[in-house]
Amino acid sequence: MNLPSPATALSPAVKHLICSVGCESDEHGNVVLTEERESETVDSRQNGPFVLSHGGLDMDRIASLFPVDSDNTAEYFQEAVQVLAPVFAQCQSCLRALSFEQIEATLMPRLQWTQSQKIFHDCLTLLREQQEDNARNILVLLLVTAVLERALGNVYLVAGSQCPSMLKDLLVTEELTSTLGISAIQILRAVIGPPTSLNLRNVAWHGFLGDKELPRRYCCFLVILAASIGDVLTGKGLCDIPQRPFFVWTPAVKGRLRAALQMTDCGEEGTDDHQCVKRLLRESGITQPHTQQQWDLALRLYAQGRAACFLPACDSQGFHVYRVATRVVHVYHVNLCDCVPCNLLGSKRDFLVHDLLHDVLFYPEGPRVRDHLSHGEVEFHAVDDSVVTPFLHVAVFLARRLSPLSALLDCTQCTMMEHRVQSYRSMFHPVAVLQHKFAELLQHLENLAALPLTQMHQTLEGQDGGRQSEDNALLTRTQETVNSLQRQQGEPNPNNQPDHHGLELHMDVVRKACHLHIPTLYRWQHEAGTERVGVMRESECVGLLVRVTEEVSTVVRQVQSTVQLRHQQLTAKQLRSRQRDNLRKLLLCTPCLRILVSAVCAAISWCLQCLPDFSSLTAPQCRLLQKFLKAMLQQCENLRTLTSPEKNKWTESVELLLTWVPTCRRFLLTWHQQSA
Repeated sequence: MNLPSPATALSPAVKHLICSVGCESDEHGNVVLTEERESETVDSRQNGPFVLSHGGLDMDRIASLFPVDSDNTAEYFQEAVQVLAPVFAQCQSCLRALSFEQIEATLMPRLQWTQSQKIFHDCLTLLREQQEDNARNILVLLLVTAVLERALGNVYLVAGSQCPSMLKDLLVTEELTSTLGISAIQILRAVIGPPTSLNLRNVAWHGFLGDKELPRRYCCFLVILAASIGDVLTGKGLCDIPQRPFFVWTPAVKGRLRAALQMTDCGEEGTDDHQCVKRLLRESGITQPHTQQQWDLALRLYAQGRAACFLPACDSQGFHVYRVATRVVHVYHVNLCDCVPCNLLGSKRDFLVHDLLHDVLFYPEGPRVRDHLSHGEVEFHAVDDSVVTPFLHVAVFLARRLSPLSALLDCTQCTMMEHRVQSYRSMFHPVAVLQHKFAELLQHLENLAALPLTQMHQTLEGQDGGRQSEDNALLTRTQETVNSLQRQQGEPNPNNQPDHHGLELHMDVVRKACHLHIPTLYRWQHEAGTERVGVMRESECVGLLVRVTEEVSTVVRQVQSTVQLRHQQLTAKQLRSRQRDNLRKLLLCTPCLRILVSAVCAAISWCLQCLPDFSSLTAPQCRLLQKFLKAMLQQCENLRTLTSPEKNKWTESVELLLTWVPTCRRFLLTWHQQSA
């Protein structure tokens, strides 16, 4: 496919604001009018120093030049940016004139309120290079806006409680305004505020900036603005701003991604694999010429172990493919997952790239990499390749799929990346999460069966002078009760279909639900348009099943940990008389609980088998299933309380589940009648 190469991803209005209006001054900060404004009279107040002798901004003077009507119109922000144009230039000159020693002595202490001095130090190192590197300017902007957003949120929490999730909403809160002052807020809103503003944060993090579309002066201004905010906070005695803890991806999430993709990377810089990937992305046509420097820098930093810097370039290329497919010339906001159009992909296997993107970007249980990075919620220096490498796989996959050049670049590394994407199945969609949690529950149940109950019985009898344990009549009753749920042999039960006649209690059959293939991509997209009043949606059904599964897993773990603790105490002869009596009940009830929990697992498995055809369920069936799941959840919550270390109510736990069995049997009977 011959992909076009647009000159820019910015709309004309945004490009004009960033590349023209904000640059209408010389390096000394004097206003220089463009041809279209040469007939205007320059306000003398716009010339002169806006950066004070100590390197801080005269924010009150700057804000006094802003338009009087502080609204969100494009006209207001254009005038505000015109006011700031000489300030931008003066900030660049100021940083250029400072030595590293002066920066360390005068600038870095005033950035302490951000708790990101290392990030700022790296950014200042890049900004002070003699030769202007356009891609590095964008990298600096990405880093500074992320840490600044997080730091402003911390300041908000000094007076507020729940920090707004959107930067544009944070900047209009009374709490932040009362702390920083109206002048600082006006300036912040002009540069990183709503879409009608200069909006540097969004145009950078959404990948719209080309290599030559970000003058370095904006980055310099943001650094000095951050230092100036530090001056304001110090003046109010707010020298030690409480910091929110960074978000940390769990080892389980990173481990599952590593296992799925086997973390195939592009190799170290200069290796054949690295050169192959670089050439593929450069020459395939999927990368835009006006962002090629960003790609080269991203791959170079990725190969150096700075994985977090690779993501923004991927976002930009996704936008490029979106434009190719839809012929939309100027799109300002777009979700990355919508950037990979279905009509460009040749087979159903190729849609799996969407599964991978949704997993790492959007699903709540997934890493949501881009959100956490762009909002400054993770520590950049701590980001490893496990959460970023998937985007390299996506880039290589699309380059090979959408370019005829791929046949000429048939390297082993690229082929492996393509294969990993093709074989990928969603792990973080709620349905996939349910199946994973269900598999973990079954594993916990197996562990419960391996507990040394017989040995503990014998030890307890020996310590009690040969006292015989009572017959476990409760176990017999439990077995008889649960057997009433068993599907009768010879009754029809189509493969992978819910059985209307009863539950299949054999665990090998129950376990198959963990591997039942249920397509997840855009699975619930239709729900908003086909809502039936009073009828449970599939997403609600899955949510209830997840909660039931989690509650039952907690119950099994609590029983297991209690048995293990009592075993240690029994062996060490540390049990008091009352604890020994409770242990006898525990040993009698644990086999009963294992049987009853197996029945609950069979019911969960039954419900999982309903999901592939959930849309065909009638309204009465949906209401019946919803009532059953809510009742089961209530029982499991009560069971979790009874089996907690604080309660240890073992007989009551068994009795509680025994009352659930008739409820389950009535549900299956009613379901069978409605399905007939």
